[in-house]
Order: sequence, then structure tokens, then C-alpha cells
Amino acid sequence: MNLPGANRATEERNDWGISPSLLASLRPAGGGAVASGAILITGATESRRWRLAAHLIERLLCESESADPPCGSCWSCRQRQAGHAHPDLQAIGDEPEQIGIDEIRALEDTLALTAHRGGWKVGWIPRANRLTEGAANAFLKTLEEPPPHAFYLLEAARPRALKATLRSRCQRWTLHAPEMVSGFGPPESEAQVAEWADECERMFRGEMSPLSQVRERLPLTWADQARLWSQCLWTASRQHLGWPVALRLPQALERRLGALPVDSLELLYTRARETERMAQAGINQRLALEALVVGIAREVHRYASKSD
Repeated sequence: MNLPGANRATEERNDWGISPSLLASLRPAGGGAVASGAILITGATESRRWRLAAHLIERLLCESESADPPCGSCWSCRQRQAGHAHPDLQAIGDEPEQIGIDEIRALEDTLALTAHRGGWKVGWIPRANRLTEGAANAFLKTLEEPPPHAFYLLEAARPRALKATLRSRCQRWTLHAPEMVSGFGPPESEAQVAEWADECERMFRGEMSPLSQVRERLPLTWADQARLWSQCLWTASRQHLGWPVALRLPQALERRLGALPVDSLELLYTRARETERMAQAGINQRLALEALVVGIAREVHRYASKSD
């Protein structure tokens, strides 16, 4: 079972696009009279949503009276930093395709118990879109009358797939894409991204095949390439719709992807996100990436007359 935060990447304290006052409102229970609650985390990428969840779990379980938890030094913080299980954190695994009533009832039973450390009992539900109809109804009843000192964190890529009544019982925290130099990575990777974009342009001009473009991957991993395609396609589709975006596409990709209709961009983006997930999980990485790039090249060639 993967719990957020065991190998959490370093993030700025509030680089989430979340209001500082809202973030500050989420504090350790400390044994006081505090109301139970639930937060639904949406937006950005799954890895980013999970990193925020990790931070919120650490805030809730922290045992200090720090003004800006987690303190990093109390017993709970040390447990989380070491990647150890915490007795007051209960998670539903991310592996099953569906979350059924049995999983929800097990979560409810655990969070109904008194907290071992005298603070919050925290329930973590990743990929909450997996809730079956019965499980969603059961969980809704829990949120209507939650046990004391119970806090639930849910994460979903497609929040509208959740029951409206369930969404209404949760605070909705929507993440923005991280601010970066070009939007595609730290400054030291800018040269790699530029070289990758040049390779993509060579592919679009027919100077190399999509399969060769994937296999000649430079220092970039399969997951790196999938992430770059996901970010590029997301940015191009938002630019097409006239939405403000923080990322700056490489010029060649902006021209090529900008010629595609928004429905093609959205379809390719969905495929890219699934490819990114598979690459991160180590599942058929190369084959999935090759299929994605072949599909992108086919669409670009199909609309080439609009960009040349």
C-alpha cells in the first residue's frame, strides 16, 4: 500500500496555490474540541496532489504546538519522515480498481476508535473516483455524522465523477500547476527539455520515426517523456481555449500542437496522463510511450497543412 509522504519531494511551504489562511486553518487536534472534516484534493497532477496530501497528513498528525506545523521533531513527525506506519493514519490502498463497501466500513471502524496519540484520526482515500455506488453512499453517511476527531482526505483526478452530495460534504482544494522557469522542470533540466523538443520537431518533419524518437531518449526517462507530453498537451489545449497558463511551450511544439483542434488535444492529453501513470508505476513503459507518440505524430501530420 502506498501512503503519501514516505519519500516526499521537497516543496516550498505553500507552493500549492492554496490560500495561506486556509492552509493555516488545518492544525493538529491536540485533544481539544475540534470539528471533524473532509477535504477533496483536485487539480494539477496526481503526484502533486499526493504530495499535498502528505503535507496535510503531517500537519494533522503533528503533536507540537508549532504555529506552522509540521514541526519535524515530534514523535509523529519522525514516524512519517522515516516512512513508518502511524497508528492514527488509516489508508485505503491505491491498487484495487474499485473501492467497495467493505473497504469503507473498515476505514470507518478504525477512525471511530480513540486516537492513540490523542489528536486526529486521519483517513486517506486516494483516487476516490474508484468508489462504487454503494461505497459512496456508505461514506456519505459517515460524513453526515462523522466520529469525533476524524479527518478524511480524498484525492480525485475527476471530481465530477464523484456523487454531488459527496462532493458537497467536502472542502474542495484545487491545486494549480507548479511555477517553473519554462514550466517543464528546474533550470538545470532546461537544456534537456530543449533538446527533447528539437527531437520532436525532427520527428514531425519526418526526419526520424516516432519509435526512434522515443528510444533515443537522451538522459530523459520514459516517465520524464510522458510527463513532458502531458504538460505540453495540457498547455496547448488551455491556450486553444484562451485560458491563462503558467507554462511556455517550446516554439516548435507550440506551432505543431497549436494546429490541432481542442478535442484532439484533450484526447491525446488523456492518453498522456495514463501513459505517465504507467511509466511511474513501471508498467509497459516503453510500449505505452511509443503508442502515445505514434498517436501524437499521426494527429500532427493530419493537420500539418494548418501549421505549415
